[in-house]
Amino acid sequence: QVGVLPVLLCRIGDVSVVSVPANVLVLPAVASAMALAFATGLLALVNTSIALPLAWATDVVLQYMLAVVSWLGGWPLAVVSVSYFPALAVVLAYAALGYWWYWKV
Repeated sequence: QVGVLPVLLCRIGDVSVVSVPANVLVLPAVASAMALAFATGLLALVNTSIALPLAWATDVVLQYMLAVVSWLGGWPLAVVSVSYFPALAVVLAYAALGYWWYWKV
């Protein structure tokens, strides 16, 4: 999140305030969704009828993810617009981030 923030501010001009909480709430479901979708695809190669229950389970996980994102995205001030963020600020931000990373490690 921090790594792409300067580019988002410069190129898009919007930053999501709820992206970190959204990722924290959705992250545990991502692995389940991927595993279920993969298993559904494999079973569908054999027989689509036996893949259907897994497809429903995949849908439940994906609906949870969409619900979290929709809920948090609907909050007031979920996105903050920045009218101007110069390219020089991006360079300086990445220099500061690199400096911090170098001395942290």
